[in-house]
Amino acid sequence: MTSNNLGQVTIRLAQPQSEADWRHARRLVEEYAASLGLDLSFQNFAHEVEHLAGEYASPAGAFLLAEEASLPRRGSLDTRVCFWIRCLP
Repeated sequence: MTSNNLGQVTIRLAQPQSEADWRHARRLVEEYAASLGLDLSFQNFAHEVEHLAGEYASPAGAFLLAEEASLPRRGSLDTRVCFWIRCLP
C-alpha cells in the first residue's frame, strides 16, 4: 500500500495466470520498450517478449502486474505497471 496527498491508494499485485493475462503482460512490455526509443535487438528482445510465460514464470522467474485496487476492473487484469525478473544461468 502507498499513500499520497489525495489519500491512500491500495495496489494489488497479481501474476499472469491465463493466456489472456500473458498477452496483456506482453502488451505492457512492448509499450515500455517502444517508449525507450532504443533498438533492443541486441538483447534478443523479440524472442524474450514472445516467450514471456516460459522465461518469466515461476520458479525460474517472476512477472508481477500491479493495479490500483480501488479502480473497477475492465477485464481479468487491468494493469498499468508490471515488473519482471528471472534468474540468469
